[in-house]
Amino acid sequence: IAGGLSNSGNYDITFKGDVVFNGLNYTKGTGTITLAPPSATTTQVDFDSETIEDVFIDGAGTVELTGGFTTDSLTCTEGTLDVNAQDITVVGDMTVAAGCTVEE
Repeated sequence: IAGGLSNSGNYDITFKGDVVFNGLNYTKGTGTITLAPPSATTTQVDFDSETIEDVFIDGAGTVELTGGFTTDSLTCTEGTLDVNAQDITVVGDMTVAAGCTVEE
């Protein structure tokens, strides 16, 4: 995604593939961003150090971070979150359910 993107409303966004906010002028809203990689896949995610909505990871695959971000909350219910040595700032709660694995 390049250019500008506004989620200034209360919208929920779901990504099932790679996400790259490369130089994006992003306007944070109050909805949620769900990362839902399908089984046996790895999706690469780079929010380009933006401040984004609440993040949910809920897919059978792996979310591999290739860039950092700041979020109000982070919830992982299923799948794998590979932080990949990226910087994440969670202002509120971080929840990792039994069905989720977090790798550094």
